[in-house]
Amino acid sequence: MDTCSIGRNPAIAAPIAPQRAEMPGAVATELAPEATVQPVGATQAVQFEPSGSAQMRAALDAKLRDMMVQSRTVMDPDMREVILQKVDPRTGEVIHQIPDEMMMRLRAYIHDLIEAQEEAKAAGSHQVEKIA
Repeated sequence: MDTCSIGRNPAIAAPIAPQRAEMPGAVATELAPEATVQPVGATQAVQFEPSGSAQMRAALDAKLRDMMVQSRTVMDPDMREVILQKVDPRTGEVIHQIPDEMMMRLRAYIHDLIEAQEEAKAAGSHQVEKIA
């Protein structure tokens, strides 16, 4: 049997642990050096400056202006209720309103029913007229 062709494996060296930097005020630990957090030297701050940034900024500002809405607070004199509205500044169109229009109509309808019922009680009649 010929064993000359089988090469010998070189000896594997033990891993070298990173050197611990002794920092003033550091706390002693029993962790292995590779499991500890080591301080990093001072680095320069990263700044993102894309090419054509003035053009991109102008385009972004234009988009933001298109998306802007104005807030408006309105007092409904009939129901004595505060209404919050989001309005498109260019068109004046109400985009969103709290409470919404359906809720305001429902409240007005209920208010009218209650008034009609109170008037009927005051007049002595117990009949309430329903109009749909």
